[in-house]
Amino acid sequence: MRLKEAVSALENGAKTAYDIAPNISWEITFKSWEQFPVMQKYFAVGETIAHLEYLVAENTVIKSKMNGVIKYSLA
Repeated sequence: MRLKEAVSALENGAKTAYDIAPNISWEITFKSWEQFPVMQKYFAVGETIAHLEYLVAENTVIKSKMNGVIKYSLA
């Protein structure tokens, strides 16, 4: 499910993992990304990166780096 959500988040163009993470369903009781505690955001972004890297390996997503910022887009 989270892989599909990550792909869906990229339908409108390239994004960072931080931009994608709020579009993923997390098993946490907060109603919005803004309410997530900072450490939970850190863990969520880390897990999002893991999902995105899997999608890169599967040739579904492209990873690019510009001006030191890593972004992901659909292949």
